[in-house]
Amino acid sequence: MPLNLLSFFLSFFINLFFLTLLIFALFQTPLKKEEIKISLLEPQKSYELTQEVERQPKENTLPKPVKPSLETSKAIPRLTPSLEPSLKTKQTASPPKAKSTVKNSPSEKPLDEGLLKKRLFEIEKKVKTQESDYEENFLKNKIASLGKKKTSFSQAENNLQSLEKTSSASERVLSPSQKISEEYLSLIKRRLQIHFEIPIYLKNKGNLSVVVEIETNAEGYIKKINYLKKSQDETFNKSVEKCLFASNPLPVSQPIKLKVEFRSEGRLIFN
Repeated sequence: MPLNLLSFFLSFFINLFFLTLLIFALFQTPLKKEEIKISLLEPQKSYELTQEVERQPKENTLPKPVKPSLETSKAIPRLTPSLEPSLKTKQTASPPKAKSTVKNSPSEKPLDEGLLKKRLFEIEKKVKTQESDYEENFLKNKIASLGKKKTSFSQAENNLQSLEKTSSASERVLSPSQKISEEYLSLIKRRLQIHFEIPIYLKNKGNLSVVVEIETNAEGYIKKINYLKKSQDETFNKSVEKCLFASNPLPVSQPIKLKVEFRSEGRLIFN
């Protein structure tokens, strides 16, 4: 069943297609015939026109020269006097125009000169005002640039002075006589105790101790380590070194100098 339906629809569409083609061809045929008729009529007209043009010069003949009669010769001098007054009137009418222009020209000259003088005066004023404005703006810009330079120089001087102060402050180190705040000491002590590790067999020996002098920057980094006293046991000395390197930098915001005593019991004493 589906195949029969498909074949039916296909045949139906094919027939419609052919019918449309036939109808289209039938409607186009009369148009082509009319175009052919128009193209045939145009060359015939052009051919007829060419024949008529060729016939005209043959038919048109030159007129024969006519001899002047006595009556015409007598009539000619009568017409000449009528032409002369018209020429005279034209010649006499032209000069008054030139006189009118000459009379008006001297009255216009002084007016033009006055206007020109006024315009020149106004232009000179404008030029002077523009020049003065330009000079004022130029001077103002110079003054502003000089003021900016002065401010920049003053800022640079202030920066140099502040740098000198900071450098001098950084070079200063708190001597042992100057006291460090208890907060800094407690922070330093905690940092060192966290990293101070001793073997168990050395804790029973209470005679071991190391005294160290430490110098730091303003940022807390250790600059120098001076061993004022060392123990007889090298392992204990190495444990102190490891503690100092591990706790670097110390929690300090200014340069300091400290004396610290490391004991085998795990205690720290600040002098």
